[in-house]
Amino acid sequence: MFISLPHIIPPSQLLLTSLQVAKEIVTLVNPTKYLNPPDVSRLRADIRRLRPVESHAAKALTQLLNVEFNNLSRHSRLRPLTKALSMVFARVDQQSNVVVISQRNHDAEALAINTYRLSQRGNQVIAV
Repeated sequence: MFISLPHIIPPSQLLLTSLQVAKEIVTLVNPTKYLNPPDVSRLRADIRRLRPVESHAAKALTQLLNVEFNNLSRHSRLRPLTKALSMVFARVDQQSNVVVISQRNHDAEALAINTYRLSQRGNQVIAV
């Protein structure tokens, strides 16, 4: 669910709106277990830290981490979450506050990549 807020709102109003949306969420019991979502910020930081190291092992680990990041990126492009966020941010001219209300289950990887990219573009991402 996306709520269009055409103007900047005070933090207290943002919190109230977020809580209002959270109250409307319907939770379904799902016995499927999910792994923790990837930490994309840490993944990118690890890649940056390994780049200057000249050892063969560091180069191999950097390649492996790049494969993981590229696969996460490629997979997330196909997810409905990415398409919805793209549509919303196509209509927004400025940086925004993004409030994430999610159980981080089946779309956890797409959510992790998208929140990383949104924060890299200067948006404030708030997880509730």
